[in-house]
Amino acid sequence: MTWLLPLVLLAQEHVHRSEHYEVHSDVDEAFCRKVAERMERAFKAYASILPYPPPEKTAFKVRVFSTKEKLDGYFRGLRQRPPPSYQYVHDVREVFAWVLPEKPMAQRLHHEAFHQYFRHIVNDPPQWLNEGLAEYIETGTIDEKAVFKPGMHRGFMRRWREGIRSVDPGPYNGKYPLIPLADLVNAPKETWLKTENSSYCESWGLVHFLLHGPDAKLPAPVLKALKPGGTREENLRLAADAVLGGDAAAVEKAFFAHLDAIVLPGHADFLAGMKLSEEQKFGEAAASFTKAIEADGENERYLYWRGATLYSTSSFDRAEADLSLAVELFPEYTIAHLVLGKTRVYLKKWDLARESLDRAARLDRNMKREADEWKAKIPEK
Repeated sequence: MTWLLPLVLLAQEHVHRSEHYEVHSDVDEAFCRKVAERMERAFKAYASILPYPPPEKTAFKVRVFSTKEKLDGYFRGLRQRPPPSYQYVHDVREVFAWVLPEKPMAQRLHHEAFHQYFRHIVNDPPQWLNEGLAEYIETGTIDEKAVFKPGMHRGFMRRWREGIRSVDPGPYNGKYPLIPLADLVNAPKETWLKTENSSYCESWGLVHFLLHGPDAKLPAPVLKALKPGGTREENLRLAADAVLGGDAAAVEKAFFAHLDAIVLPGHADFLAGMKLSEEQKFGEAAASFTKAIEADGENERYLYWRGATLYSTSSFDRAEADLSLAVELFPEYTIAHLVLGKTRVYLKKWDLARESLDRAARLDRNMKREADEWKAKIPEK
């Protein structure tokens, strides 16, 4: 991708400069300062994870737009295709984002800014390691003292257990291919992207295995094997050799066993609720989903399914609460926006209903017809 010089300016752009970051936004100065403070904590967390001296005299640039539409307009002004999500663009060394609810915004900033930090040190890391580490950091938390606490990638664990390995029953069974470990760690970026649904999942899983498995290898020797000025092909080979060692089959067996053994809190109750929902036993299903939520109250999938079940029983107030939290945790949860919009139609919250239905239609064109049908039920002003 060839970029023009960034001549497009934000209307009423505000800028805050901290020790290592320069934050630009059309929101206000206080917002820029808050983002910069968050990024400084992330900087310290990255430095604690990676076995390299932290960069000195940096001014990492982060642009946070007030809306996705404004970000899209900025990119079009540069004659570039707007990104579908937050993105670090290495050509200009900038992170691009827009305002979201606090938790998903922090997670995504931590992910993209990690690419910015890591590639400042190692210009061309292997794709699996670059994305696997970023996903690992995104699903963790960074507290006010810049201490990183690892988390669990709920979506990828579902994809692994249900889609790739078919350990659990569900609609993803057999949908995603299993990538052999040797193929994953030797895949150039173009090959990695061809199976990205599996590649992202397994790359995160491999980083988790290397950090938390029975024979943890990160940060040494995998990261230390990389050459900061090496080519991507060279670093790909060096990292692959460090991961696979002398017995690739044994490492793969241990890696797969590590992921197979991970069961998310509340998962058994969730599966029971799914089965009961299919049998249209909605009251019992809601009770099972409630048990799952008690085990993991920030699992957007659990919240969506209890909300959808409550919608089916016309418990619209309770359904709205669950669905609202689901889309706050995962702003691109398309079906949750659609059901939330329908719920709000029943509650006669017309403006909020229209907003949710429009959001669903923007996220997935296949939902536009149904969203429009429900918008037609909203009285005109």
